[in-house]
Amino acid sequence: MSDINADLSEVIQVLRFSGEALKDVALLIKGAGELAGKTISKSALKALQIRMKLHFWDLSLPGINRPYNSVSIGTMEKITGGNYRIIDIPSEDEKELEDFFKIFKKHRVPFAVLPDLNHGDNHIQIAVNPQDIDKINDICEIYKFNSLQKISEITEEEYYDNASIEEKEKFDKTSSLMAEKVEQETSKKKEKSENIDIEKDINDLKTASKIEKYKILSNNNDYEKISLDMEKLYQSEGKNIFYFKVPGSYDEGSFLMMAVKNEDIYISKDNKTATTFLHKDSTSAVQRISKGNTKKTEIISNKDLCNYFSPGWNKFDKEISNNSIKSKDKINKNNISKIKNRK
Repeated sequence: MSDINADLSEVIQVLRFSGEALKDVALLIKGAGELAGKTISKSALKALQIRMKLHFWDLSLPGINRPYNSVSIGTMEKITGGNYRIIDIPSEDEKELEDFFKIFKKHRVPFAVLPDLNHGDNHIQIAVNPQDIDKINDICEIYKFNSLQKISEITEEEYYDNASIEEKEKFDKTSSLMAEKVEQETSKKKEKSENIDIEKDINDLKTASKIEKYKILSNNNDYEKISLDMEKLYQSEGKNIFYFKVPGSYDEGSFLMMAVKNEDIYISKDNKTATTFLHKDSTSAVQRISKGNTKKTEIISNKDLCNYFSPGWNKFDKEISNNSIKSKDKINKNNISKIKNRK
């Protein structure tokens, strides 16, 4: 049994408890095989399969009201690194067991109660830390069971083979259903994580591409760089479009409004300044907004449009080295809401 436990300890510490792992064990149980990078014997594989079933059976239970102030099997796995021992207790009498486990509590010996797979045989089984075996032996010197039988350490196979047919079927079904549930949840989490990673990769590529485009346009004399005050000029946004007032375009209760595509706008990390580029020899469509929200589209040369904007220091020239450019998707919505409320 010690050789099996040595195998199990090494395997369990690197084996992820999942439905997939349980299926791997089930496939290998017919003979010796390799699991978690380690070759283990048929007997060790069978023991591991039973422990896996115990693990999933335990997950099906509510997290409270464990009998006799015991811990969960999952907790015992954490305490022992999966290398717990199974102890057979020669009693099913509730009062006798309560008195017996009070001594465990007094001596601070944690234990997990395993499912009773053979009701009426006057035995239950618990999982304990191997380091507490000496303490448990001392406890048994103090406490004598009515049956006069002594506790004993048993193997996983002995525990499982002693089960009644009905209880074994119930135990196997519960474990299997929980393993399937865990596997489904794990798959969903994995898929969600992969989607997040893909989305991040795409955004990173877009950001890198946008930064490169900014650098190219900054050094291109055919383009004029203009700055837009987000607090004063920002009006609204649509799908992939930002709308800004054109400063200095106010005339008898009307003003010009320009539209900038998300792909052509660069917003500072404090959300206060936006930058875009206009081709000097091209034109832009703007709207003249009058009282009553009357809109009239006008075509204006970019040279004339640029004249509305005062030249000045642009913070992007400093931020660009820190990769701080942000796309529309990364704008702080709270700040934008504050801007909107000022209008």
